[in-house]
Amino acid sequence: MKSLAITLGVALLAIAAFQALADARPEASRVLDRTVLCSTSTSGGLYEVEARAHAGIHETPSRWKQLPFAVASTGSIGSRLLALSDSLAWITAGSPSAATTIDVEFRMTEARTAGTLALNATACKSSSKTIPLSAQGLRGSAASPFEDEFDCAVPRRVLVRVRATLEAPAELRLSRGFLRTSVPAKEAALAVRTQSGKPLMYATVSQSGMSRLFTGPTCVPD
Repeated sequence: MKSLAITLGVALLAIAAFQALADARPEASRVLDRTVLCSTSTSGGLYEVEARAHAGIHETPSRWKQLPFAVASTGSIGSRLLALSDSLAWITAGSPSAATTIDVEFRMTEARTAGTLALNATACKSSSKTIPLSAQGLRGSAASPFEDEFDCAVPRRVLVRVRATLEAPAELRLSRGFLRTSVPAKEAALAVRTQSGKPLMYATVSQSGMSRLFTGPTCVPD
């Protein structure tokens, strides 16, 4: 009887632990809003973030050739197969087809394969800090369809926030080192700031096809 009671107690504890884990998982939502603290890499001896963005291009009125896109990356890539592997975060808007791409030239990637929104799960960790989604203190404008690029001198760690309104509820799922979703976004924003709050980059994308990119005084055109 005593062993039966012990076995029952262990089973109840296991059920309780499983339920606690399930309750702790974030629920799927149409609005994804995450802030993370990310490590940056050096280029020429300086810690650097590359800010890139391009507008969307329609193949037909109802089909995208290229989604509006913005990304903050650091470091470098070794091959086209790892085209977005140096990204800290990227955002898109619009519903891609099987052939719709994001990014340009040797970094060009199929949107469905890469994900419509992603956060680097290796270089970044969750942060309780909240940074504004604002272009105040930055300069910039609408991005061209051919991509605008800036190299920004940054500290060793930066805060990155992404916020997206999706077409359907979704969770970010871990895949190949990134937390991603392939659910299309109606609109999204990406901000990068120092830990003290100094703005470095701000970008927005919309399913209208527009992408806007704003950068700080430590950023120069690439």
